[in-house]
Amino acid sequence: MATVPVRLSTRSAEPVGGTGLVTDAERRAAEHRHRRTVERDLLSGDTRWRSTPYEAHVQFSTYCNLACVMCWGDRPPPSRRLEPAVLARVDAQIAPGLSILTPHDGSEPLAVGWESARDLARRWNVRLSLVTNGTFLDARRIEEAVPLTETLFVSLDSHVPEIFEQLRPGADARRIYANAAAAAAACRAEGVDCIANIVLMVENAPFLDRTLEWLHAHGIDSANVIQLIDVNGRSDMHDPLRHLSVEYVEGVRRRAHETARRLGSRLIWLVGPTSTTDARPRPTRATPGADLRARRVAYDRWNERLRLRHPGYCPKVFDRVRVTVDGATGPCSYAANGELEYGTLATHDFETLWNGETARDLRRAMATGDPPVPCDTCRWRDLPARRSGLPFTRSVEAAFPLPATGLVVDAPDHGAR
Repeated sequence: MATVPVRLSTRSAEPVGGTGLVTDAERRAAEHRHRRTVERDLLSGDTRWRSTPYEAHVQFSTYCNLACVMCWGDRPPPSRRLEPAVLARVDAQIAPGLSILTPHDGSEPLAVGWESARDLARRWNVRLSLVTNGTFLDARRIEEAVPLTETLFVSLDSHVPEIFEQLRPGADARRIYANAAAAAAACRAEGVDCIANIVLMVENAPFLDRTLEWLHAHGIDSANVIQLIDVNGRSDMHDPLRHLSVEYVEGVRRRAHETARRLGSRLIWLVGPTSTTDARPRPTRATPGADLRARRVAYDRWNERLRLRHPGYCPKVFDRVRVTVDGATGPCSYAANGELEYGTLATHDFETLWNGETARDLRRAMATGDPPVPCDTCRWRDLPARRSGLPFTRSVEAAFPLPATGLVVDAPDHGAR
């Protein structure tokens, strides 16, 4: 498939887009301060925090051009834009401290509301994390979006057009495939992560390994295989965990990982227990996007360290916020019925919500192992996998030397007394 070359602006030390209020150096300094402040807040035991969110999921509109079976299906909500008063508070009270902005929550971010998200990212030098169905990912949108983006997720559930269009009614598979290939090439040139999101369903599971091969051939070397959640109450007929045997799904998982290793790709399996294969070539200094990679790696390592230091504490609670079109504000999108809402930006300033009664009680619950119902079975609270060494082992050993050789210590190195 031929891809359309897209010219992108070169990166510089100036703010993204060239007209922003925050330089790259100022944003990096703010991110370092953010990490230190979050750590102090978590260790203090106080539920009134000085830190602010690192990432915001903002619903700039409810519009989507497709009727995907795993989402709203054929009963979408009325199309609405983010309320102007809410957008103004996001701009003035949340965006200045952000590092990542995700236009999110059941809508197509490159259609209605795209200009608001784009301008917010440019003004505050905030990177975008875009999740798109690919329909509007044409040359103009690629030119606008990729220089602002840290990670681009494209929904590509199958390489078979008939299956893809069955799962995402209203989609033009061949148009989306061409757009995705062009976007992947542009992302590769800029060092932006381009990842295929694949919701595992009965229809696409038998062909998953071939879909990974097709993605690799079209320049996409990362894929998330995501568990179907029956959010609309009508999509369980597509759920492979309900209709296929455990042995069959395990075979699909095993073949997918084998395919990723053979292709030199990355696969993150998020159906049941998480498993990851990353066989991509190790980047060099000459590989585009060194600064973006360093930023992602620094955040991921910090995030993992906090998960190890505070097991069971949801990362979405300590540095994320979600804002819907009507201003409802909370930590994540999995509590779809408003169970964790802090309040609304339509009538309250963000500081009032961020350190309000609900937010502070949720922090208490996370710190004491007393999570509310939406959180007690959520994968984001899963304990980290066991490992032989931990990131902070060296600093612990430096401060507290291990006992003399020959003395048997019945504890892991990081917990020696």
